[in-house]
Amino acid sequence: MPAPARLSTEARPAARRTLVVAGTGSIGTRHIDNLRALLFRDLVGFSGRPGSGRDARETHDLEALLSERPRAVLVCNPTALHVRTALAAARAGAHLFLEKPLSHDLEGVASLER
Repeated sequence: MPAPARLSTEARPAARRTLVVAGTGSIGTRHIDNLRALLFRDLVGFSGRPGSGRDARETHDLEALLSERPRAVLVCNPTALHVRTALAAARAGAHLFLEKPLSHDLEGVASLER
């Protein structure tokens, strides 16, 4: 059996190492804590509430943040915003992690499939 792949950010340009946690409420801050424990250092918390991103760099302008082309976006904001945030991140070329539920309705889930 091959050895498990190791997470490495060393060979990537700085902007592509960034992980964005969209939504810095209870779940988002748990993800930030866990990513810190895994030694991820280039984290950005995106939130509509100032001062909620723990020790992650914080921003309130998602479009500007996505223009930096982050490596991945963890979508942890309120469910009604999941689809909009995920589609914007996908258009920016980021890998996605979506908290459940994916959407508050089936139309939102269908739009993610396209």
